[in-house]
Amino acid sequence: MHKEMENFRKDARKAFDKIEQTFEFMESTCEKLSEEHTGPTESASDKIHETAIKCANRLASSIKDSVNHITLPTLDEVEFSDLKSVKDELTILTRTITDAGRRYVPPISKAKLLKREITELSYFLKDIGKSQKKLEELTRDYDYVQIIEKNFERIAELRKLKDRLSELNIMQSQCEGLIEEVESGKDEIIKQKVSIKKEPVFVELHEIDGKLKKKQMKFTQALRIILDKPFKKFNKSVDDGLTNISEDKKIALEGYMDDPFETFTSEVLGYPNLKALLLEIQERLEMNRLEVKKKLIPKIKTKVEQVLDDSILSLQKDLKELLTEKKTLISNSQELFATQDQLNKKLHEQEKRESEVQLEFSKVIAEKSWCEDRINTIKKALEKNFRKELEEDITISIDNA
Repeated sequence: MHKEMENFRKDARKAFDKIEQTFEFMESTCEKLSEEHTGPTESASDKIHETAIKCANRLASSIKDSVNHITLPTLDEVEFSDLKSVKDELTILTRTITDAGRRYVPPISKAKLLKREITELSYFLKDIGKSQKKLEELTRDYDYVQIIEKNFERIAELRKLKDRLSELNIMQSQCEGLIEEVESGKDEIIKQKVSIKKEPVFVELHEIDGKLKKKQMKFTQALRIILDKPFKKFNKSVDDGLTNISEDKKIALEGYMDDPFETFTSEVLGYPNLKALLLEIQERLEMNRLEVKKKLIPKIKTKVEQVLDDSILSLQKDLKELLTEKKTLISNSQELFATQDQLNKKLHEQEKRESEVQLEFSKVIAEKSWCEDRINTIKKALEKNFRKELEEDITISIDNA
């Protein structure tokens, strides 16, 4: 196969050398066409002579520009596709010279100038035609070179893919190592978090939070029917400007509408703000000015009266004690909470890093899969070509690619 390619390149280069030689002769002739021709003429006026000189210069310039646009490959760079591309460029060159000749040669001939040079150009056109036929002949004789070149391209791609696959295998191992490292770091942080959660202060806080949750549910149940209907109607009436209340009551109303639990536990013992609002509610219930369903009014009145009679006073007291106890525990354990915050921050950073490594690992696996599929496709194509050309079953090993 190497010998065949060598023969092809030599024969193609001979054809290109012949073309290059023709170009050199053409350039020499164009130089002569560009020279000043001021000698006397027997049958041409000065104007005819002047026009002929201009046409000669334009003809030479047109030919030189066209030739300069053609680049012939070197011996080592010759490919089968060059045969057709150079042949096509010669066709364009021939057309350019022919068109330029039709335009510029008649005025030159009329002045009886440059007969030899014009004749040389016609010979060069014939030489170009011969070169085109030679390139056609080489195209037929070396048709199989296309397949060889295609195989070489596939082999080159196969080598690149093999190198990339080796890189990806290394990257996969690195990612797996990083994932293991990150997971190990996460596990260690989680262990520390579990350990710190066993500290007495966290155990106590957990118990307090449990008690607070239960008492918060009792508070919600005690005020549900009141906050759900009457307070909303009352609040809307205030917002719409239909009801006037003091600024303190407005603030208290907003608090119980936004966060009733926080507002209730923040009140002084005996919840005077809530009672003041409930008295407003009670008054409007009596006058039927809250626009609530009649069947709900007895239940709401009963609940309001119970709360006004301190039905949730002990609940408020218990909640305040639990919240104070929780605040004291937290205040006395700042260093421990700071450690917990640091662990939470480290865990977040590890999880973020784990996500980034996992994403990179996924990209590596995806590209690796693509490389393996592409290698398999190229191997099959090469083996099919070799089987067709050599009439032998050949298996390509990626290790030797």
